[in-house]
Amino acid sequence: MISCDEALEAAALRAAGDIDTVTRERLEAHLLGCAACGAEVGRIRDTLELLRAGEAPDPGADYWRSFDARLRGRILRERSVRRWRGIAGLAAAAAVAVLGLRVWTAGPRPAPAPMTPGGSSVARPDESPDAAEARLEEAIDRLALQDEGERSFETVLDEVLPGNSPGYDAELDRPEIEAPQTQDNI
Repeated sequence: MISCDEALEAAALRAAGDIDTVTRERLEAHLLGCAACGAEVGRIRDTLELLRAGEAPDPGADYWRSFDARLRGRILRERSVRRWRGIAGLAAAAAVAVLGLRVWTAGPRPAPAPMTPGGSSVARPDESPDAAEARLEEAIDRLALQDEGERSFETVLDEVLPGNSPGYDAELDRPEIEAPQTQDNI
């Protein structure tokens, strides 16, 4: 005896005319003992007869009453899917364009200033970053107490960051900085 699944496969083979004698006999034996498979094979047979006659069965009044709404819903869903696909395509194209522009305009980058063994471009080779920071703070305090204008600032700056320190470029112009206006120089 064959199972229900095997019986339905055999019924499909019989409907197509591709069933052998042994399988047909097993199918018929199964259909005699299984009412559910017998009913399903009957529905398949009736459907095939309608198709051969060229007549499509009428789905009924409920089907036709809801047909317009279902069709309209399918059309709107398809439009929505197409719209989102278009928006997604435009967003992807814009992202590619921005990325391409970024890569194209990036060009080579200048090398960073060389670092001293202590890891700072301001610190002296034998000086820790904390010591360099303390030296800078002390120089700024001295400058604030001297209040001598632009020249003293450059002098203090040269003390803190001498011209031969790593990262110093003598070719760069120093901007002209005017001395701050005070009561003494007005």
